[in-house]
Amino acid sequence: MQPPRAIRSCSAVLAAAAAIAALVAAVFGRALRGGFVWDDVTLVERNALVHSLRWVPRLFHSGFWDTSTSGVDVSDVRYYRPLISTAYALQWQLGHGAPWLFHAVSLVLHAACALLGLRWLRARIPAAPAPAVALAALVLVAHPSRTESVAWIAGSTDLWATLFLLLAAGARTPLRCAVYAALATLSKESAAALPVLLAVDAWAGAEPARRDGLRRAAAAAASVGAVFAWRLAWLPLAGPHAPGSQGLASAAARVAASLGMLATRVLRPLPAGFGFAEIAHDVHGRAVYPGASVAVGVAVGAAALAVFAAAVRSPRARPWAADVAWALLAAAPALNVVARNMPDLVSDRMLYTPLLGVVALMVRALAALGVRSLRSAVALGVAMALPVAVGAVATAGHAADFRDEATLWRYEVAAFPGQPRALVALATVEVSARRFDGAIEHIRAGLAASARRHSRDGQMDLALLTARLLLLRVPDADQEGLRSVRAFLDATVDASAPVARLDASGVRLDVRMWPGESSIVAGLRDGWQAPRALAALRTLDLADAARRYGALVDTLPTDVDALLGLGRALAALRRWDDADRVAVRAAALDPRGARLAAALRGATCSGARAPTADALVLARCFLSVELYELARRTALTAGHPPPTPELADVLLDADLADGLAGRARARVVRDGARFPAWARVWQERVAGAPRRP
Repeated sequence: MQPPRAIRSCSAVLAAAAAIAALVAAVFGRALRGGFVWDDVTLVERNALVHSLRWVPRLFHSGFWDTSTSGVDVSDVRYYRPLISTAYALQWQLGHGAPWLFHAVSLVLHAACALLGLRWLRARIPAAPAPAVALAALVLVAHPSRTESVAWIAGSTDLWATLFLLLAAGARTPLRCAVYAALATLSKESAAALPVLLAVDAWAGAEPARRDGLRRAAAAAASVGAVFAWRLAWLPLAGPHAPGSQGLASAAARVAASLGMLATRVLRPLPAGFGFAEIAHDVHGRAVYPGASVAVGVAVGAAALAVFAAAVRSPRARPWAADVAWALLAAAPALNVVARNMPDLVSDRMLYTPLLGVVALMVRALAALGVRSLRSAVALGVAMALPVAVGAVATAGHAADFRDEATLWRYEVAAFPGQPRALVALATVEVSARRFDGAIEHIRAGLAASARRHSRDGQMDLALLTARLLLLRVPDADQEGLRSVRAFLDATVDASAPVARLDASGVRLDVRMWPGESSIVAGLRDGWQAPRALAALRTLDLADAARRYGALVDTLPTDVDALLGLGRALAALRRWDDADRVAVRAAALDPRGARLAAALRGATCSGARAPTADALVLARCFLSVELYELARRTALTAGHPPPTPELADVLLDADLADGLAGRARARVVRDGARFPAWARVWQERVAGAPRRP
């Protein structure tokens, strides 16, 4: 006696869910050991707005990249994904900021999307043979293009959006469909294609179900429209430096190349990386698109048009056209119909939803073949499953490359040795880790690669990175070197300067400014304000530093680095009450702000507030807020050499904090002879002191 049909159906679902969960764990389980990499750092790790649930209301009326700290320059494209930011905030609270929970959620979402994708396939192709469905599951879970979306926390936008798209597609009532459509659109803008996809599905379906399908499509359209209306009330679609068109021919080549690259990635069973579609430029800075990709894109576009033309004439072709729509219309936002200010045309994560349409076409084709003999069916299945299995093994290996920034960008540099962006990113990792020699090596390689590929953005990114490196490497005592860095930063935003020259701490760099590059100069003025403010602070142009940091805080009130810089500049100007207020604001966002607030309100600085504060009190206060050169200069106002051991002690601490171990040892010898009672304490303090790298 067979069990009831409902029980058999439930058992089948549970078995499919267990199989998919096991496959996801096998392919992407190593991602659980990953950390925050690349955009994760700006969007999650250093973004105080997702570290507390009190900021959630703000997330729904601000841009996705309007984070608490300055990050990627996306002023040209304003993304609105409040649901993703809210999900980040919830995961941060539940996991206390641990990255493993973010990765675990991504694995669960990926498994859910694969299971819902199979349900979606079964509903649209009831006659699909079981081996074809199994092959579809393998593709949906383990295709190499999945790695970015699953192993990279910032790629989870595609997981959330696809989850809600599939729930909307399977919803039985217009209301549920509208709710899921809104959630999908709040996760990623590409979900706006859902009403069209549902309308095409309704057009391709049988007459009795067509009316219900159109009602669900209309409900989804109303929901998506409401989300965009809400978004436009708070956030424009594009920023102030949106790129202009380069002409119809260039736009057509751009779209065809984008489509061709995505189509090629569907058929390539091996991982790629972020750089596979990086844009090359000619000597005049115009984008150059690979001819092979353009040709593939034209061929795919022509084939799609042929399918739609056939569907208009024959209802039997309409299900094929609906599958093509899920493959192409879901990818439409990624086809660069409107140029984006991005270094690459497309990326693997853009295939996460469109791959549903590709898999549907594959399953429909296998069902239509109607292979008669068992031997032929097995041979065909093996021939199709083998490259997918190879890709699954490679995908599992690539998922481990997302464990940390250094590993990820070393993979990218190895995979794309001539691409400037990977070299920029790897050099940035080295700078953040204060491995300056390695960073300089990668910067030089990146500058050479930028020159070969005529990558102006790469050159400018590397120039800024070099200045940032020197601002970290050059001690406060080397004011000449710091002034050179500041002059270089000022020259880059001066449209009349033919060359921006940098010469400090053994690093020499000339950047030639191209005539008529007004858009680049405008971007530099906007994007380089933070390092220019830091350069002003470190060269002790305190009024200018306070002005620049104040402008940054006005633009981005939750930028912790800007608040800290402003607080230090105000303290240096002895505007103690203003510095206190800024430090309190920073303390609400980040522990570094709490340390600054504690220093300003502590015993060290309490005496500095008095109008009669002497050089020793002021110098110790400036030292506590990491203004080392100002502390030295203040201490030396009482006399040179310092007349008291306490002032000499401040100078020694300033040298050690500034990384000047050799200078500190020489000071111990000189001042220790004058103050022998302090000599032994000073000698112990400098023993083993590390040198500045």
